[in-house]
Amino acid sequence: MLRWPFPRRFPSILLTATLVASVSACTTTVGAAPTPPPDVRIRFDRVALRVPQGTTYGAFADREGIRARDGRLLSVTGEILERHVSQGTVELNGLLPDPLHVLSAGDRISLIDGEDRVEGTRRVTTRLPGRTNAFVQRTLATFRVREITTVGRRSGDVVALRVKTHGRPRIPDAVALTFDDGPWPGHTESMLRVLRRERVRATFFMVGSLAAERPDLVRAVRDAGHVVANHSLTHPVEPAFAELPERKVEAEIAQTAAALREAGAKKPSLFRPPGGSFDEGTILEAWRQRERVVMWSVDPHDWDASRTPKQIAKDVLRRVRPGSIILLHDGGGDAADTIAALPRIIRGIRKMDLRLVTLDAYRRR
Repeated sequence: MLRWPFPRRFPSILLTATLVASVSACTTTVGAAPTPPPDVRIRFDRVALRVPQGTTYGAFADREGIRARDGRLLSVTGEILERHVSQGTVELNGLLPDPLHVLSAGDRISLIDGEDRVEGTRRVTTRLPGRTNAFVQRTLATFRVREITTVGRRSGDVVALRVKTHGRPRIPDAVALTFDDGPWPGHTESMLRVLRRERVRATFFMVGSLAAERPDLVRAVRDAGHVVANHSLTHPVEPAFAELPERKVEAEIAQTAAALREAGAKKPSLFRPPGGSFDEGTILEAWRQRERVVMWSVDPHDWDASRTPKQIAKDVLRRVRPGSIILLHDGGGDAADTIAALPRIIRGIRKMDLRLVTLDAYRRR
């Protein structure tokens, strides 16, 4: 039989100490959680990730929602026609993954999207009825025309366009006066007064932003019987119009047409690019918006401040021919010399037995 080594009056102290030590020992054992194993380092679609040890590919794929994009069928203009024409795949270390595979250090999971395909194309040739102006118009000459478009087989979107003329051109005994860069307060009204006095109708290529500011001038030109046409929204010069992104070209043409219609003019069918800068994309975009690109054959540089009214008129009359399109300006700067030269230009053209006409006789299917 064991005996206490200290007086009996201290048994409670010993018991208390023993219990505290026991509890302390238990507490130490319970609180010391085991250190978890380190995460596993893998690569997921070229990105380094860490996942807990023991993670299977199937669990990881479910958690991350892994799915490669299927290949799509695209139109010739880049629109999606169909989303699932070829299947996307997932690879684990270059092989099809096993859902039960336990991910380990160095494993590589790759998403391989399905291949996109672009629809095929076909060529459509259409003979336009009667005679019409050249596709990019520089004179009033008319031709027999075949319109050749390259279109998507499924979408029908036009990706390329060209026009072939055949036969001899028919050149009228007429000349067209055109004015650019308006409407311009003061100058446009003065042009209208001269044209009214001389009983002449002309074509005004207007800048959309200016038309939005002065819709009253747009209506004045319309009400006088002249043709209102499109000269872009902001008249970009640097970079040149042909160097602008496709979306910008589209907006410059479309927003000007909207501004002119808002001002009271009918939808324009003629487009003159600023500075005469255009390429095949410009022609195609204008065609999509049912507008024809119009240039000129006579340019007296009336915008040059060093030129006098006499010099402007002499230059025009020296170069004008049946079918000519004359470029003048009612905006973009001081047009006083052009206004002063205009009566002499009109009378000189009439002495050549040439009529003065607008450009709205173009026919389109």
